[in-house]
Amino acid sequence: MLLLACLLLATSGWAQAQTNPTRGRWEIGVDALSLFEKNTFAPYSLFGRYLLNPDGNKKSHFRARIGYNFHSYLDTVTRGNSHDHDSREFAFMALVGYQREFSVFDRSSLYAGADVSFNRDFVETLWDLPNITGFETVQQRIIGLHGVIGYSYSLTQNLRISLESSVSLSHRYYRYQEDVFFYFDDGTPMSGRNGHFGSTRIDSKINPFHQLLVTYKF
Repeated sequence: MLLLACLLLATSGWAQAQTNPTRGRWEIGVDALSLFEKNTFAPYSLFGRYLLNPDGNKKSHFRARIGYNFHSYLDTVTRGNSHDHDSREFAFMALVGYQREFSVFDRSSLYAGADVSFNRDFVETLWDLPNITGFETVQQRIIGLHGVIGYSYSLTQNLRISLESSVSLSHRYYRYQEDVFFYFDDGTPMSGRNGHFGSTRIDSKINPFHQLLVTYKF
């Protein structure tokens, strides 16, 4: 449905672009890797590009992406497939960057660029077993620097698909916290765990599928 909508928009916008030379500097779209659960960033996101040199032979763009992920599980099952806990997850990401073409063909181009990204992820688990109560939380914050190389192909004058690969360097902060209590069957306290753990590390990664973008130009 998304691709069909983009095709309809591209067809309707073709004639308008001929009479309005200021059109075509903005692009907006989505990362199709979310359909295959292979995306590097939050799955629910919006990507945008802005053309900086409309008269240049090799185009340069400012680029940005913002997204989120949210999942909540409420365990109300009393028998059968029960997970014995409630949980919720929230993730947020933002990205800004720059790209410039280095090879231009009839309907396609190769480009290189760089992005800076910020990701935050929070997961909370609430235990509700008869003899276990308490919570566990996991938090992650990731700041990444990504060198990007991409191939872009224009399906129509307004609709474009771009496949990107990247080399990334990331600073990752991880924090785990728990406050869990255990009880005997008669309800008297038995023991508990209370504490937290944190760590930081730097990761490097080569990602052949950084983003698969489907964008509409207007």
